[in-house]
Amino acid sequence: MSGRWIVLAGVALLAASRAQAQDTPAPIVFRSGAWVVRRAIDPMTDRPSCVATPLASPFRVEVDSSSLYIAIRPGGVQAVTVRYGEEPAAPLRIATDVERQLGAVALEGEDFAHVLRVARLRVQVLTRFNTGILVDLDLHGALEARQFLLASPVCRAP
Repeated sequence: MSGRWIVLAGVALLAASRAQAQDTPAPIVFRSGAWVVRRAIDPMTDRPSCVATPLASPFRVEVDSSSLYIAIRPGGVQAVTVRYGEEPAAPLRIATDVERQLGAVALEGEDFAHVLRVARLRVQVLTRFNTGILVDLDLHGALEARQFLLASPVCRAP
């Protein structure tokens, strides 16, 4: 992954962290299944941005136009196992440089395309503290939420 994508992913997670730190979640502009799209205005550029998130998850999970991120705090990400739908789990893999830098699991490219084709995603994470964490996501509505954030004028700068 290029440095540009690391910066973009970091900005997305930072914006979400800023909203959470203010205890004011961005307003919901779309709902589908277990997912919503939230719209925020970047205070530095005054540009709108949207992110899809599950309605109920103890983890910070975000879908943007081309990736899914699951923030793992505290402890960050050391290794990851992913299971798509009812398929067998993929082999354990070492966290990428991006995942280690962000402290989040990043599913991009073909992994992200796979996410959009299933109704459930399970991600088992080994943190840098050697703690195991299981994230189990209901993906009903995630595809529609992503389509909304890609196509809706409320998610784009004028």
